[in-house]
Amino acid sequence: MREKYLAFDTEGNLYSASFDKSVKVWDLKSLGTDTSVSVKGGTKVPLPKTFSEHSNAVTAIKPLESGRFVSAGEDKQIILYDGEKAIKHYTHTQNASIYRRE
Repeated sequence: MREKYLAFDTEGNLYSASFDKSVKVWDLKSLGTDTSVSVKGGTKVPLPKTFSEHSNAVTAIKPLESGRFVSAGEDKQIILYDGEKAIKHYTHTQNASIYRRE
């Protein structure tokens, strides 16, 4: 898995958008707790929630309020999530993919 974009929200979550067509939400507040998994070196990291709604690389991720977030990808999809599932899909008709600009 290669992360393409990362974003943080004010609630302690890390969002990753990836070339593998997935969006992952990591609850950083649970670092080192019993709900975490040990990785190389003994560090405990939380298991992420994984969303696989895109059919191509995810190129942008943006946390919103109340646990919601939006993702966009090379599949021309813009997807709104409520934190647990995708709640709205939009397809743009531009002859280009959406990328996050700094």
